Amino acid sequence: MGAALAGAVSQADYEAAIWCHRPRLQAAYRNYFRAHRLDAMLTMTTPLPACPVGDDEATLLEGRRVPVFETYI
Repeated sequence: MGAALAGAVSQADYEAAIWCHRPRLQAAYRNYFRAHRLDAMLTMTTPLPACPVGDDEATLLEGRRVPVFETYI
């Protein structure tokens, strides 16, 4: 199994996320945007900036070495 599939969710958990949790999350965002009169919200897309050249397998995140691929994906 490739790194991208490690820890993949079950079909039941996926369906619960799509049919139960997703609509609730969408409603929460909709209410938050409306209550605070927002048009957009900016968030980071990765947990840290690009890693230094040469950190191909592991890099530092919050003082510990973490795998590059799994951390950025």
